[in-house]
Amino acid sequence: MGRDSMRPAAHRRPGGETAFRRFVADGRSRAEAVLAPIERGMRLSGLTGGQFSLLDIVQALLSATGPAHVTVSTWTTGIRDAEAARWLLDNGAMLSFQLLTDLSFKQRQPRYCEALLRRFGGDSVKVTRTHAKFALVHNAEWALVVRSSMNLNTNTRFE
Repeated sequence: MGRDSMRPAAHRRPGGETAFRRFVADGRSRAEAVLAPIERGMRLSGLTGGQFSLLDIVQALLSATGPAHVTVSTWTTGIRDAEAARWLLDNGAMLSFQLLTDLSFKQRQPRYCEALLRRFGGDSVKVTRTHAKFALVHNAEWALVVRSSMNLNTNTRFE
């Protein structure tokens, strides 16, 4: 097996070049400002000090894509973030919302878990053994993937 076959696939722009940007968010950074402009074929890598959350990133992506289906995997979430996600769904920014969270969430935060199930329905909230943090945002024109160390809620740590 050749060395090139071991490399991860990269999304390429027409013409073959990969659009790649890096950022380090400062204390005043907002997700929408840091991520903009969202372009097809781009790859973006960045670090924050917790200035914004995974949900803030999803909202910024939705600003670029328009209404889209959203799937989020996170170890934990807070009730305010769940309410913000429900607002996005109710106001048409999200076409659907799926949440995958760790099995321990039910034991650690039973009230939050019940609230999520009431807000989104049993089919929208899945629990399993996971610590993965990612978001998928897609519609007929866009398919975006966010790999992250962030939970859905804001956490003022290095992310």
